[in-house]
Amino acid sequence: MRNHLLRIERLRHGWTQQQLADFAGISLSTVERSERGEPIRVDCIQRLCECLSKTSEELGLLNLGAKLLESDNHMKRQLTPPNFENFFPRIGWVIICVKRK
Repeated sequence: MRNHLLRIERLRHGWTQQQLADFAGISLSTVERSERGEPIRVDCIQRLCECLSKTSEELGLLNLGAKLLESDNHMKRQLTPPNFENFFPRIGWVIICVKRK
């Protein structure tokens, strides 16, 4: 899905993709990828936002709601505690958590 918001903002400034890349300090291929709607690095998103004085949402670079929800769901799957019964036989193991000061 193409990123029309970024393209419109770039054209509103009267810049080519190469000019935007130069002003933002990123590569032309990064600008091309971002306008095609492909993911780019966070530091490149920040540079584009600063250069165009817009938020990532205003430029269509980051849909925070969907990204955070997806990230949150992914983290929940990763942080599921292991089933210790599979690791230790039932012989009375006790796990103690120590709080450091």
